[in-house]
Amino acid sequence: MDPHQSSYEPFRHARDGYDADRHMDAAADDETLLKQEDHARQQHAMNQPRSQGGRLNNERAPRARFQTIRTVFRVLSLVLAITILGIQAYSIYVWLKTRRQSTRNQTTGFQTMIWAIIDPWPTWVMLGAAVAAVVVHFIAFGSLCGCCQSARRGASHVWAVYLSSSLLLSAWIAALVYFKVVDSMGDKKKNWDLWSWSCHKRSTKDGDVAWNALCIENNYTFFAAIVVVLLEGLGLILFIASQHSAKMNMPSMKMPKLSGYRRF
Repeated sequence: MDPHQSSYEPFRHARDGYDADRHMDAAADDETLLKQEDHARQQHAMNQPRSQGGRLNNERAPRARFQTIRTVFRVLSLVLAITILGIQAYSIYVWLKTRRQSTRNQTTGFQTMIWAIIDPWPTWVMLGAAVAAVVVHFIAFGSLCGCCQSARRGASHVWAVYLSSSLLLSAWIAALVYFKVVDSMGDKKKNWDLWSWSCHKRSTKDGDVAWNALCIENNYTFFAAIVVVLLEGLGLILFIASQHSAKMNMPSMKMPKLSGYRRF
């Protein structure tokens, strides 16, 4: 390098200073844009719960109401299922205990059996539907525990509710129809079941069977099963409505657009 400065030397040093300032300005602009982006992301993260909190609460309110109503329906259905289970189990017990008993016929004076030839299957089918309902409802209430909350958020829970509710509703309808059809056959003297025979004998007092009470209990079973079918059907409709509402109101996450450009 020439130790003597030329006439252009001051200008060259001034240009070097200008280039350094320009690079410093570019670096400062990049740093400023990065800070702006970080600040914008922080503001978005802070404002997101505020902007969507009210909307999410409004969206969850109908779903929470649906869940509350469904829970009430499940409780009522469980109570009715337990009573049906108890009554039908008692009816089977009475029949098995007394089906061999006989009594003296007031008209002929002969000993006759207190039970006709009975078809017990309607009672067994109704009893099975009640047992299935009790098991399903206890599992459903058990899933409300804190340890099972994570499982309730998955798609498998939705399909499990659809499947169990549909099968349970179908079982109740089948049991109810079968229960009534066989009873109507008993009224026509074609076939007797526990319900039709107990109501046929309710005005008599023979053996160890309280016929009138047994008839009333089976009448209750029929009407209680109708209520259970309605509750199960409404509960399934409410669940479908809540899932549809959740899909329609699913929030969309959008990142804010940043103005400006980055210099490299």
